[in-house]
Amino acid sequence: MTDTAPTTPGTRARALRLRQALTVEEAAQGIGVSTQTIYRFERDEGRGPRIQTLRKIAGFYDVEPATLLPERDRQAIATPA
Repeated sequence: MTDTAPTTPGTRARALRLRQALTVEEAAQGIGVSTQTIYRFERDEGRGPRIQTLRKIAGFYDVEPATLLPERDRQAIATPA
């Protein structure tokens, strides 16, 4: 992403979708989830997708799943215990 990269998981996912010029419907079909799942994730509604769904989304956009995690979780993964 650029230095003006979106900061939330949903806005990052939306930016990835738009970069590929995909509609929500096309992304949902390619990922194998409902359009409602995509809408909710992109709006950062609720608790976010299950890990299996997060992996599907990341795989579809060819990014690491950590890219789609909240910043606090990304930092926790990167910091050794």
